[in-house]
Amino acid sequence: VQRGKPAGVDTVLIAGEKVLDGGRFTRVDEAAALRELAAFMARPADDEETARRALAKALMPYIEDFYRDYLADEPFEPYAHLNSRR
Repeated sequence: VQRGKPAGVDTVLIAGEKVLDGGRFTRVDEAAALRELAAFMARPADDEETARRALAKALMPYIEDFYRDYLADEPFEPYAHLNSRR
């Protein structure tokens, strides 16, 4: 289950209600949601978004340095880091 792929899931029931049927969501119009997201992301960045992007870019070296040795001593072959065993 931990290493399963989304393509391997056909049907999901929650409290007896199908929320995924034939690999498709039953309660969400996925195509409409993706269209809305695409339209939102296509708009020009406002001043606040531009400032957030600049801050993120300025902080990235510090974030990379903080995580540089994260899981460095953990074995991961043939597993992914999170599924690794000592």
